[in-house]
Amino acid sequence: MQTRDVEAGLLLCRASGWNQVARDWELFLTLNPRGCFVATNAAGDVIGSVATLRYQRRFSWIAMVLVDPAYRGRGVERELVVRALHELDDERPLRLDATPAGVGLYPQLGLRKEARRHRWKRNAGSVPRLTGDRSARPMASRDLAAIFEIDREVFGADPCVLLTSLVSAAPGYAWIVDGPTGRPRGIPLRSTRLRLRSPGSAGRRSYGDGQYDAGFVPRGAPRPAVHGRRARYRHRAPSLA
Repeated sequence: MQTRDVEAGLLLCRASGWNQVARDWELFLTLNPRGCFVATNAAGDVIGSVATLRYQRRFSWIAMVLVDPAYRGRGVERELVVRALHELDDERPLRLDATPAGVGLYPQLGLRKEARRHRWKRNAGSVPRLTGDRSARPMASRDLAAIFEIDREVFGADPCVLLTSLVSAAPGYAWIVDGPTGRPRGIPLRSTRLRLRSPGSAGRRSYGDGQYDAGFVPRGAPRPAVHGRRARYRHRAPSLA
């Protein structure tokens, strides 16, 4: 995949109802340019994509597995995922998040289900009042080191490049909840992806912090409109021939 293919990648996203923007593709191409691939038809048109990321040789990730609806069911997705597996053949474990459309394919390639993710939808309306004596505040550059530390504990690898990219892309959607000692306890972080603001959290460490991640929306921001279900898969199969 080259920079010139980003526009085609966006078309694939829209055809599948995904909300990625150009910056997401550019981040993959920056972090692992040799690990991003497209499939083309006889006319040279892009009909599929896949991207990969390596996390300091702790584990790897397969993402952006997309196929033009007109070419689905012809083995394009399988070829793309196999290409990604070959790219990451020197590294285990590797993971991916699967939409329902992919759950039939991935076990055939040696991946096993590791966890299930749910994404929830909240219609526009009044925001519930926060409880307790804590409050979210805008994230500052001085907070990043502590955020990286607690996210590393949960994530299992250094998250600084990805989190820095998210914060720099949308500083108005980066917020933080301080704990009693001043150390961050919850980090509601939202992306600028198309049509929605996708809530996330780095290093969620206590039961009380979930209300901040799920219920807090910055003033003037669109309400989260996220739904669906994904399964996370992990690959520990022998090297591909």
